[in-house]
Amino acid sequence: MKVLLNRLLISIEQSQPWQMQESIVQLTGAVSECISPDENQDLPHIFSLLPKLNFSNSLIMNTTLIVLGKYSSWLGNHPDILQHCV
Repeated sequence: MKVLLNRLLISIEQSQPWQMQESIVQLTGAVSECISPDENQDLPHIFSLLPKLNFSNSLIMNTTLIVLGKYSSWLGNHPDILQHCV
């Protein structure tokens, strides 16, 4: 997760194209089943970055919503984080 967090930070800071950001979001979704419900280090930071993504294309919006759905159980245990996702 730390690698994905760092890549997402760089992508946002460098205003990289939405395709790069979407690929990082997709990878975050791909590892969702491996994340402990107690994970509190990287996921909150990743989710807080979501509003800063380049939403110039509807595909990244759709991907982001799908990934949020994959983390619905985790977000259910961390409702305070959800407000930062949208």
